[in-house]
Amino acid sequence: MAVQQLIKRLSISLCLTCISTGLLASPAKLSTVKELMQVSQIEYLLRQSLTELEPYYNKQAEQIILNTTGSQTLNSKEKQAATQLSQLLKESSTQIITNPKTQQVIQDIYLKTYSEEELQASIKFLKTPEGQSITRKNAKMMGELSTYMMQLGQEMFNDDKTRENFQEKMMAIIAPLIVEKNKNQEKP
Repeated sequence: MAVQQLIKRLSISLCLTCISTGLLASPAKLSTVKELMQVSQIEYLLRQSLTELEPYYNKQAEQIILNTTGSQTLNSKEKQAATQLSQLLKESSTQIITNPKTQQVIQDIYLKTYSEEELQASIKFLKTPEGQSITRKNAKMMGELSTYMMQLGQEMFNDDKTRENFQEKMMAIIAPLIVEKNKNQEKP
């Protein structure tokens, strides 16, 4: 009986500790979020990701030109157009990441996701040599991962069977909307 009472007391203590820890966590402060964004070099990471994605933009632009022209290979004018299109894709992505709304969304996500204590712990770690090294490596890693994911997506979409399957599923979703819209347009 003494063991059961001890286990019961330990369980209650553990539950109270967990509850009080959750209750004692302070909401994140905007100033701390801004400091974390600076220390974690979030803008650098985003820009570096764009640099890492440049080969993908080049390939994507070439594919768009090939699909548009129906060519099997690019001639010199098409290569020039692909280069310009690639640059346009990169510039569009740059505008998105440098948009003040993007920074605000990132801040809001941090504010909703982390407590003040968690942000402080992250800042403390990121100021260490190990934290700085991980930050630099994360940019390269995320770029490589993004490139891989986009290449895989492109390869999958270039596969006729996969593309047809996707288009069938897409049309199954969209077709009822088109039918509904046509019915509504026919009504006086």
